[in-house]
Amino acid sequence: MTASEIMLALDLGTTGIKAGAFDQDLNCLGSHLVENHLRYPAPGLVEQDPAHFLNSALALARRLAAQLGRRAQNVTAIVCSGQMGGLLGVDADWNAVGHFDAILDTRSNVARSQIEPYQRAILARCGGLTTQLEKMLYWRDHYPAAYARLAKFVPLNGYLAGVLAGLSAADAYIDHTMTSVNGLLNAVTGAWEADLARDLALPLAKLPRPVASETVVGTLTPALADRLGLPRGVPILAGAGDGAATYAGSGINRQGQALDLSGTSCALGAYSDHFLPDVDEQLFVNMKSPTDPGWFVIYINHFGLTHRWFLDAFCQELIQAQGVPAAYRALDAEAAALEPGSGGVLAVPHLSGQTSPPRPYTRGAWLGFGLGYTRAHFYRSLLEAHAFEYCRAKTHLTRLSPTMQLHEVFVSGGGSRSDLWNQIKADVLGSTYRRLVESDLSTLRGDALVAARARGWDVPAGFLKFDREYPANPANTERYAALAENFQACAGGLDPLMARLFR
Repeated sequence: MTASEIMLALDLGTTGIKAGAFDQDLNCLGSHLVENHLRYPAPGLVEQDPAHFLNSALALARRLAAQLGRRAQNVTAIVCSGQMGGLLGVDADWNAVGHFDAILDTRSNVARSQIEPYQRAILARCGGLTTQLEKMLYWRDHYPAAYARLAKFVPLNGYLAGVLAGLSAADAYIDHTMTSVNGLLNAVTGAWEADLARDLALPLAKLPRPVASETVVGTLTPALADRLGLPRGVPILAGAGDGAATYAGSGINRQGQALDLSGTSCALGAYSDHFLPDVDEQLFVNMKSPTDPGWFVIYINHFGLTHRWFLDAFCQELIQAQGVPAAYRALDAEAAALEPGSGGVLAVPHLSGQTSPPRPYTRGAWLGFGLGYTRAHFYRSLLEAHAFEYCRAKTHLTRLSPTMQLHEVFVSGGGSRSDLWNQIKADVLGSTYRRLVESDLSTLRGDALVAARARGWDVPAGFLKFDREYPANPANTERYAALAENFQACAGGLDPLMARLFR
């Protein structure tokens, strides 16, 4: 190891493909982003082209190498991360078979009926979602010719790493962070659930070998090294799912420490030093950390889409006059003028179904409003409803493990720009919120931490930076405790009606 080592991180995300270079102190030496291409053949169907992922990642890597100049010869590791939940088939020579089947595509939902008899056992052993398993069953049943041709199913980061290292299907792998979405991969042992695969008639021969994220799966091929301007023989590490890399790159590595990923999909995840399957309530999924021995225990829902829907539906004059970012700030100012509780208005925020626990028939609702109420009441009630959902998750988490107190919550993503929402969540949870700086680099920085672990780098303690802290207001926390109970009664009471209307 020398003081000049550099790693290259490549991330194949849902809406963007990113690349970054980091030194041993986790300083970002450069990063680039290109927009991803999503094709919608029909409503509910989403297809992504493996060639676009590959070509974009290679172009970004070449651009980074040129930016590094002579320092590019100091690159000693390449780490790939990518979307979780989706899968891609490769043939014996590592050619992609068909499109990348992303988690956004709902066609594979029809396979859930085959999995349902095993659901509790899967949660107890694998601790997460079954989206990759659903997709394997779907391709077997609906694309038999492609299924016969493919030699292995691989996650997206594994596909890119395989191209970089010139792997064949015999070398295919899946990293341990994918236990949270696979349905067949045991979260504790890291091995395939062979009995379940047999019961579902999925041959183990089509499954890749499970490996830890820091595993060296190959080295950069001479042809690609010359093409990209990188040294020949650079080790290619297994990498991680993008969600796991993001949590790791946000510094979540101590018991009870939590991260609020406040984006299109919002997730509240805490680090646990032991596996915490949530078999009964199904609020949490367990995601293996790619850099530490524990797990991220994560509650997921799609709150961010609710905010943009509200802005588009009720604030067009703000958007036209000020633009979207300023419109959000103006709406926050209106809502901040109200007292906690939104004048008694309660919102159910799940406009496109509830993810945790899975209730796809749930829709949005407002209760308790009357004459004289404004959009500020409705908007603040949405912000509070999201916080109440987090409160329910936190309460359940302490039942699963009393040591999970969540005294400190880091926050990142587009929603973290709202000071009002950060403060509401801090007050409802009774936890201090701290906003991360450069949170857009968290996934790439998580990849860098994988390289640091593999290369034996001494990671500096202060590599994370924050720009604002939001301590909980004890008076508001006490007031919100009673309101959270009302919210739970409201949401639970409406559940039978929602099921009749939208199931």
